[in-house]
Amino acid sequence: MHLSNLFEPFIETGVNMLDVRLKETIHSTVRFKTIITPVFLTYYNLFYPPDPSNDNKRVKVVPANIFINVTAVTLAHLILGDGNFLPSRNLIRIFTNSFIESDVRFLSQVILNNLGLYTEVTHDRNGQFILCIKGENVSRTRELVTEAPFMHPSILYRIGVNPVNNKFNYESILDMI
Repeated sequence: MHLSNLFEPFIETGVNMLDVRLKETIHSTVRFKTIITPVFLTYYNLFYPPDPSNDNKRVKVVPANIFINVTAVTLAHLILGDGNFLPSRNLIRIFTNSFIESDVRFLSQVILNNLGLYTEVTHDRNGQFILCIKGENVSRTRELVTEAPFMHPSILYRIGVNPVNNKFNYESILDMI
């Protein structure tokens, strides 16, 4: 619901809540479609440029200018969309599997430069790489993304935090996104 609240002016359809069974567990999910707007096209072109060596098919990349936009809000949304917490190892993983290794390494370096947060690039499977946040960097990540706060309380489990306050002020982050 957090993203549907943020994107409310751009939502074309209603917000659908569904229960999805994954193995033995039922997970709730929210689905919605956004309108087509030049605002989104700009980001689409940044992250999916045409590849001239492959008949101009679009390939997902980490944009060369990503360093301009990597903030605590960006980190929160990376985790919100593609992260999880592994309690047995006190580890936050960000699943960057759809990027090539050099892009994942570049993103890791940008996170270090912009946020002072070390992320380890780890081989996941089949030539795919993910970002892992370990040790003291887990605590630093929690501080960064919950300070404002940038993550809705319902999703804090992705950084291994149990919410103490289920209220979230969307207006507090509008200037930062």
